[in-house]
Amino acid sequence: MLHRIILVAIGIALAGFIAFASITNIFVVNIRGVVNVPRQIFEKSIEIEINASSGSRTIDLGTVTIPGDGYFKIEAQGSILDKGFRIVVNGVLRLEPVYKPLTGNSSINISMPCLLVVNTTCYRVMVIIPGYDTPLRIPGGEYRASLDIAWGEAEGTGSFQLVIKGLYSENPF
Repeated sequence: MLHRIILVAIGIALAGFIAFASITNIFVVNIRGVVNVPRQIFEKSIEIEINASSGSRTIDLGTVTIPGDGYFKIEAQGSILDKGFRIVVNGVLRLEPVYKPLTGNSSINISMPCLLVVNTTCYRVMVIIPGYDTPLRIPGGEYRASLDIAWGEAEGTGSFQLVIKGLYSENPF
């Protein structure tokens, strides 16, 4: 009888162990985050009328304030509203410091090849362009901004929308 009691006690202990052992962590998730969302620093609406197969236009964007030393990048997005045309649009963003201290802030020119391509092809040299393909380190301050737009191969009738944003962040993005 004592033998049976010992076996029952061992069985209960094993059942408790098995029940306890079956409650384990399947996974643990530790989430840490760093937020680095670039700020948009300028916005301007411009309409251009293209009535020649090639041409260019310089657009004054006014004064742009870079809040502090950080990183700057152009982000462009084009949409075609009517597809009955073709065109290639390239651009250059020029940032000229308003104040040039003795240490000397120099002008910044960011090339934007193949900015908008509709119903044709555009070939660009495959190099990484700071400020266009990757963020560019920029000193804080006020800059006079202008945008040189050049187009070629324009033909047909239609319309497009091109949104160009200047983005700033204190850290690389």
